[in-house]
Amino acid sequence: MKKKVITIGAVSLIAFGLAGCGTNSRTDNNTNSSKTAAVSSSSESKYGFKDDILTLHDLTLKITKIELVKPGSQDYNNKWRLAVYYDLTNNTDKDINPLTAVLLMSAVQDTNGSQVDNLEVGASLNDNQELTDKQSDQIKKGCTAPGCVIYDLTNNTDKVTLNFENNGTKYGSKIIDLSKLEQVEDTEY
Repeated sequence: MKKKVITIGAVSLIAFGLAGCGTNSRTDNNTNSSKTAAVSSSSESKYGFKDDILTLHDLTLKITKIELVKPGSQDYNNKWRLAVYYDLTNNTDKDINPLTAVLLMSAVQDTNGSQVDNLEVGASLNDNQELTDKQSDQIKKGCTAPGCVIYDLTNNTDKVTLNFENNGTKYGSKIIDLSKLEQVEDTEY
């Protein structure tokens, strides 16, 4: 619980610093595939989400691994969790850290015909303590640091959609078929 409070506090602090990370590109509501959709203001747009890479003026986020985490012995309300690992590159002199990704990503799970569940950011995995400890460290210009965001799932069967958005601009999405993911155990402290 302590890690969740720290994570939420850190995310709140960097929310103000991300106000300038957006671009002036418009949203394209037509998606070209069921797996990944990218937005562009022209056919040569350099910002967007494609092939698991989110490119913005200030940063580049590359998804490196996605895992399905089994309910553990810790107090997680017996929920399955989705672990999204990424590398985040700071392209400017702005204060950007691995937690910045939490502000750019959201996850939903379509669990029935009438509702879509907005997934909550969950507590960090216990076996990633070193990664967790560095989530709020600033990334220098031109450098890259790893990060991870955890989402508490409604179930372990229905697909999840990761949405990438900043300042009202939608950059794309990725549909995740949970049945195709590696299932991993969380560890205790």
